[in-house]
Amino acid sequence: MEPFRFQPGPAPLLISMPHVGTYLPDALAQRMTDPARAVPDTDWHVDRLYDFAASLGANLLIATHSRYVIDLNRPPDGTVLYPGASNTELCPTTSFDDEPLWQPGEAPGTDEVRQRIEKYWRPYHGQLAQALAGIKSRLGTALLFDAHSIRSEVPRFFAARLPDINLGNYVKRQTGRENMKIWQGTCIVHATFPARRVVAARSEHPDALIVAHPECPQAVLDMADFIGSTSALIDW
Repeated sequence: MEPFRFQPGPAPLLISMPHVGTYLPDALAQRMTDPARAVPDTDWHVDRLYDFAASLGANLLIATHSRYVIDLNRPPDGTVLYPGASNTELCPTTSFDDEPLWQPGEAPGTDEVRQRIEKYWRPYHGQLAQALAGIKSRLGTALLFDAHSIRSEVPRFFAARLPDINLGNYVKRQTGRENMKIWQGTCIVHATFPARRVVAARSEHPDALIVAHPECPQAVLDMADFIGSTSALIDW
């Protein structure tokens, strides 16, 4: 099976779904634990959530293989994605519940990880780069949207339950508009830094200023010295 499905479209938007795949090659599945074969950490239903996008002309890049084979949302050199937080690896060895994915002695070694990079990671990201370059060449601008989903309760990563609605709440409060249609979701990156971590950081560095993106949980925004978009945070 190919490591991805690509559906081109005429619009400047490319939606990448790196964690929606569920396929496990037989040779790998035989080495995995029984719970791991159910691929519970899949970004479930993301492809269904965006099934309308093709009709709007969006380009779609959809992973076919499970993130347990290789995590397409990690750098190939194994650099930790979220420093200071619990992380899963490029080729994960534990689940979100911190349970082993592989039977004893069967976890992938360095050589196997390199092979998976060449077989799965590079083709996916090669297609991603090629598609973005083609869109920009045709239209002058390319927009990449990385689509994800996650369980609302993952104690390994988040101290509390993730809110069902987080994106857009800040703007809605600032504008006072009640007719805004808020996206039913939350940003898993910003949720990685809950209020307790901000409190701990401020305790260790009492003179430090805190800046926050509007997609952060409200408890974090309440402690922020400045709230703004990524570019606004940099400018500030």
